[in-house]
Amino acid sequence: MLDKIHDYIEQSFTEVKETRKVKELKDELFENLKEKYSDQIQNGKSKQEAYNSVISGIGDLSELIESVKEPYFMSSELIEERKKRALRVSIAIALFIISPFLTAVLIVNLGIQPTLASLPMFILIAVGTGLLVYNGMTKQNYSPSDDTIVEEFKEWRVKTKSTNLAYKSFMSAYWMIIVGIFLIVNICFDAWSFSWIIFIIGAAGIHIVEGVLQLKDAEDDDKYE
Repeated sequence: MLDKIHDYIEQSFTEVKETRKVKELKDELFENLKEKYSDQIQNGKSKQEAYNSVISGIGDLSELIESVKEPYFMSSELIEERKKRALRVSIAIALFIISPFLTAVLIVNLGIQPTLASLPMFILIAVGTGLLVYNGMTKQNYSPSDDTIVEEFKEWRVKTKSTNLAYKSFMSAYWMIIVGIFLIVNICFDAWSFSWIIFIIGAAGIHIVEGVLQLKDAEDDDKYE
């Protein structure tokens, strides 16, 4: 039956040129439907009943298909909003990267006390974090128009893409901050013999973030079951 589900998806996209974007969409949709099918089987339905239930619950695929056709029209308002969001993320990352090195410059070149020199670092990190939080809070969430699988899939896809982008932005700055803290600690306190512990703490922080994201994904999966 999984082959039939795969064939159904392929037939739905027969009029669309096969591109990387189209293939990714079909693969994501198939994985989503495969999970729905497995859930139906676990609930005691026969293979045919599970297949019929999944297919009947898909809904209208036309909007999804149109979204990957080339060229894909995007409103000027949406383009402008994406530019603003990308700019805010870029500024936040730049602040994260600059913050520890600014502190090092203040200590080494200007001779400012470490306590005072660290204040700009925390201020820049706070501003960068504020920009990312604002970016997340002002982003419009996708609201399903009905209970079909297509609408659930659209919502899941938007949330997954947003989470991946946020994680990449976080990771691009995280280790720069850790390295900066490592250098500052050693410059200020000459703690080369044990300051490597900072990297262990940094690695633990990454695992905590990944654990929180996995927990959130599990909660979202439970929501749609």
